[in-house]
Amino acid sequence: PESTEPSENENFNFLDSFRQENSNLDDTFFSLGITYYINENQTLFERTLPLNLSLGFRYGSSDFDSKALDFLNKDFYGKFYSLELGAYKEIDTASSFYMIPRIKLNIIREKNMYDSTTDNSNTNSFSHTSNFFELALPFILRESSVGTPFVEPSIANKYGSTHIGFRFGLLF
Repeated sequence: PESTEPSENENFNFLDSFRQENSNLDDTFFSLGITYYINENQTLFERTLPLNLSLGFRYGSSDFDSKALDFLNKDFYGKFYSLELGAYKEIDTASSFYMIPRIKLNIIREKNMYDSTTDNSNTNSFSHTSNFFELALPFILRESSVGTPFVEPSIANKYGSTHIGFRFGLLF
């Protein structure tokens, strides 16, 4: 007997919890941000802080893809901004690097669009806010002529699932 239920490839739930509701969803994103670091020996407050603090802002865009979206011939993309509040402590080592374990609270506001046409007034969309904590252990290499390189593995419980991250870059 033939099933009248739609297959997984024929369904996509455009909900605030779309990441949990739709299996095998690819999320490709690009973001730019800026972070201000308040050192424990700062002069902003009258006394030394027990930890270093950070305040960051990030803006980005996402593009989502899955077999269901391909089957339905739907574009699904989004824009987001994020406020990041962090605390960290520098740990010096005898090696050619130092570590800065940190915890960061991310508050993300997303707007996701689908069924878009060339006329922006006819776009279906939804917005939602999500919060998550991220734990990271950056390894900062000693300064070189091009800046200070770093690598940073991280783990977070993001959108209801565990995310393992890896960042790298240069500090100026």
